[in-house]
Amino acid sequence: MKKAVNPRIRPASLKNGFELYIAVLDTYAVRDLKEDTGTNGWAQIEAAANKRGVEANRLFGKDGTGRDRIFDGAVGIWNDVVLWSYERIEIRTGGQSFDDPNTATNIIDSNIVDGTSAVVRSLFCGAQAAVLGFGQMWKRYQKNFDYHRKPGTATDALYGVSKVRFNDPGAAQSANNAQEDLGVWVIDTAAQVA
Repeated sequence: MKKAVNPRIRPASLKNGFELYIAVLDTYAVRDLKEDTGTNGWAQIEAAANKRGVEANRLFGKDGTGRDRIFDGAVGIWNDVVLWSYERIEIRTGGQSFDDPNTATNIIDSNIVDGTSAVVRSLFCGAQAAVLGFGQMWKRYQKNFDYHRKPGTATDALYGVSKVRFNDPGAAQSANNAQEDLGVWVIDTAAQVA
């Protein structure tokens, strides 16, 4: 499915040859996923993860724990997608919208999402979904205070993190065209919240 869609999202490549995607899921979506008992439910995801134990050990460290664990905090891996739970993702109920409330045209229908459920937003990310740039790499400083009886340590860096956005390359770059996200999809699903 990931390769058949347009625009195609390129997977993130790890040094050990793995190509993976990241799905950042709301905690309600993770709860519903774990409660799913169907043929592609959480039990199937766990079975697939245990079957791929040798591969998972390379991703999560030698024994799946410790400092060399790459995906600390991940809920699981399914179909080359690392599932990550995050509690600060926006949710909306009927009559609301994820867009600007003053100009929104895609209002969530109250007949579809009632008072006990809501639309939860998740993110499906590939390579180049975000960038990290350094103006100054991390530096460590040490200084003694109070006649060399109290050591102090400080670190600093100049860096920035941002979501990647781009203009249509066919449009005039001087025009004020709407930008599009690169390497990320938004996935809206319904979940019980009450």
